[in-house]
This record gives sequence, structure tokens and C-alpha cells, in this order.
Amino acid sequence: MAQINGILLIDKPSGPTSHDIVNIARRWSGQRRVGHAGTLDPAATGLLVILLGKATRLSSWVMGADKTYEGVIRFGIATDTLDADGQEVHREPCAVSDSLLRQAVEGLTGEITQVPPNYSAIKVGGSPAYKTARAGGELDLPERQVRIDSFTVGEVGAGDFPSVSFQVACSSGTYIRSLAADLGSAIGCFAHLESLRRTRIGQFAIDDAVTIDELRGFEHDEAPIVAMKHALELPEHRAPVEELPLLLSGRAVSVPSTGASLKEGETVKIIGDDDGELVGLGRIKEGKLKPFVVVREA
Repeated sequence: MAQINGILLIDKPSGPTSHDIVNIARRWSGQRRVGHAGTLDPAATGLLVILLGKATRLSSWVMGADKTYEGVIRFGIATDTLDADGQEVHREPCAVSDSLLRQAVEGLTGEITQVPPNYSAIKVGGSPAYKTARAGGELDLPERQVRIDSFTVGEVGAGDFPSVSFQVACSSGTYIRSLAADLGSAIGCFAHLESLRRTRIGQFAIDDAVTIDELRGFEHDEAPIVAMKHALELPEHRAPVEELPLLLSGRAVSVPSTGASLKEGETVKIIGDDDGELVGLGRIKEGKLKPFVVVREA
């Protein structure tokens, strides 16, 4: 069976881990070289980008893309994991006005700092933070800067523990669980993330994803595999046939000074003129393009 090199867009259901979905994709494809570009918590749903074969070499680049989410935040209740899967640690009725909520949302838009959840995969002393948290250990995770491009909320629900729907567009590395808790703090309430759905990663949208059941029903030549060249929104260099041997061996090639707007230090995706497919990624230095990731066979 030929190796599949490309991208699958999966609409992850609530329940399985991201690694569970990778294992399903491994069994479906019959190959071991499968990964994902950005974890979703087990309870979360939505877009999971699965990388097959040589597309796994692009993982860190896809993970770094901006993301969009939607979900529900519950006020008045805090949990140890900052989401609905955790143990309740505080409960206090909370009155939330629409005007106060929108003022708090405005303060959490733009460049902000946040502390990652203790129950996260961030390494502390070489071990994931969630392992230390589960063992009852003390954690003091440092703040990190993230970017919230847009943060909108719906109407506040009724009751002592109201909920509100939201949509967020943000930079990679943003923890929506922390954002939910910070929103509660900004209005003087406890809060946690009740549900979450990822709807976009970079240029990939949930509307183009397939479910696990749909994937299992596809033969390999029927599956909606996305070509590797679509994985990244980067400037493009079209490599003529005579350049390919140099690029495939990791050697630099000159780029025309009139070339279309390639800048010093810029990362570029290299597309073969012969077939229009991805050759790899390179960087511009002193008028030359030097590949640092190659995905095509020499």
C-alpha cells in the first residue's frame, strides 16, 4: 500500500483524546507516520488537523497558525481544571450584566497575558504540568503573552449560575480555559469553560472536515486528502525543474532580485513548477533560498 502524504481534516467528537484520533487515522491509512497539529481536550469537539506521512514534517508550522473557537462559559462555579471535566472547587451565585460582561471582554482582547491551566501539557522540570497537578504537587506556571484578535459573547443566561456563548479568534498557544476563568475574575465571579468547539486553524475550516465514521467509510483514493502545499499560508517560490536537484539535496538556489516580493529572512514554501506540489520550506538569506524542510523524494 502506497504511503499517503497529506492532510486530513477531522471533526473530532467529544470523548476521545487527540491521540485516539491519530490512532484511528493510523489504522485507516495503514501507516505509522501520522500525527496531529494542535491538541484538543477530550471533551472538546471540532477541527483536528491530522498529518499523514511526510506532512508530519510540517507539524510545528501548522500548529503555529491562528485559531478560532466557539463555546459556552459558566459563571459562579470554578473547577480545578478550569473546564467542565474537573472537580468543582468553588461555587457562589453570580450576577452578570450584559454591560459589565462586554466591558470585561474588551479588556481581554488584543495582546494579553494569561497563566496556563495547571492541568495542561506544559513541561515543568521535564514532566507535564497535569501529572504534577494530579499528584497534588505545587505548580507556579509563568504567565505567557497571547493575542486575542476578537472575543464576542451572546446574551447572558438566567439564574444564579448563568452561562454565555462566545466566539474567540486567537493566536496559537492561547488557553481558552484560562480565558474563561479570567473573564470570570474580571467581573468578580468564578467561571469555567463549559464546552468548546474549534472551528478554524489557519486557512482550514470545520466545514471542510469529515467525521470519524465518514473517514472509516472511505477507501484511500476516496478520502478528501488536502495537499501539503495548502498546509501553510506563506510566500511561494516556484522552483523550475533544473533547480529541483539542488533543493532536494538541501542546497541553496538564487532567487531573482525582481522576484516577486521575497524578503530577507522570510520563510517560503517551495512549489515544484513541474507538478505544482510542495517541495519543502526554505528561508531567504542574502538573495538565496536555502531549504530546511524537504518533503519530496530526491
